[in-house]
Amino acid sequence: MSLAPPDLTGLASAVTVVMRQGGFAVGIAVLGAVLHNQGSAISYVWLFSAAAVASAAGLVAALVLLPAPAEKKFSGLDS
Repeated sequence: MSLAPPDLTGLASAVTVVMRQGGFAVGIAVLGAVLHNQGSAISYVWLFSAAAVASAAGLVAALVLLPAPAEKKFSGLDS
């Protein structure tokens, strides 16, 4: 929310919540569709591997796309 203008923080928060809930719903639907016809637990390995790769890609994207933290400016006074 720190990147949104102060007058749009409520809207930014709402969009974030809606997108998160939509992602959960789509993810659960995809998992249900894929796992519906699977016969054994060993066949889940590729799915969990794909999820791990997607999570790692999301982590890399977050690290690359997030802005660098702002440097603190010191006034020169010891407190």
